[in-house]
Amino acid sequence: MKQLHEESRQLSKMLKLKLAALNELPPDLRAEALVEEVSNAPRERVLPLWTAPIPGYQDSLPPEKRDEPFDFTKLGSIRKRSS
Repeated sequence: MKQLHEESRQLSKMLKLKLAALNELPPDLRAEALVEEVSNAPRERVLPLWTAPIPGYQDSLPPEKRDEPFDFTKLGSIRKRSS
């Protein structure tokens, strides 16, 4: 539990430092820094399947959709809220 708290503290500190650095940038560079970079994201990725499959779910899908990997590029980018 002690290690978990230490990792959480370190992550919190890094986020505060990142936000402080972003706030020091001029507005035009800050806007550019907040744009999410997705060009190097993998088109396909393996999803963790830690739960048991839902009985009959694969049968409810059209045959061409069964066993098709999920394409995350179709989700679009996540928009950041400006504060």
